Amino acid sequence: MLALWAFDFAVYWRHRFEHSWPALWSFHAVHHTAEQVDVLTTSRLHPLELALGAFVNAFVVRLGLDPAATTLGFAIYLKYNYFVHTNVRIRYPGVLKYVLVSPFMHHWHHAKDAEAAGKNVGVIFAWNDWLFGTYYHPDHWPTTCGLSSPEPEQVSQSYWRQMLYPLQYLFARLTPRQAA
Repeated sequence: MLALWAFDFAVYWRHRFEHSWPALWSFHAVHHTAEQVDVLTTSRLHPLELALGAFVNAFVVRLGLDPAATTLGFAIYLKYNYFVHTNVRIRYPGVLKYVLVSPFMHHWHHAKDAEAAGKNVGVIFAWNDWLFGTYYHPDHWPTTCGLSSPEPEQVSQSYWRQMLYPLQYLFARLTPRQAA
């Protein structure tokens, strides 16, 4: 259980930084281009985001926990990550919504609504979002998912354009915008 918590805690902070630091967001934005959240969305990642994830996960592996527990913790984390991205309408009731992330909570993470931006960044344990002020738990499901970004920062659905998106994002950020 400690290994599972360690992976989830490390991923919570990595994911939170991906939403708040522009350099990391330019890679993570590829994951958020999906307009329908489903299990395939889980694997929609830029290779450099995968590399960052491996680097962060290596710290957890090096904590000195039992190797079998670390392996099991990581396996559970991966499977649960696919679960929260499923296209199912599961929402946890009562106190459970403070303990575990549900597909409902994670769908809000992918919602276009401005209020949901950078919210619900946890994968397994919802208490990280509740404790650190990143939870968003309205009474209804989101109506649209994907990115809401200005025209120069919009991402194509093309695989190669998504791989090059960090350069597009950087160029859009460095180029002065014309006043309309």
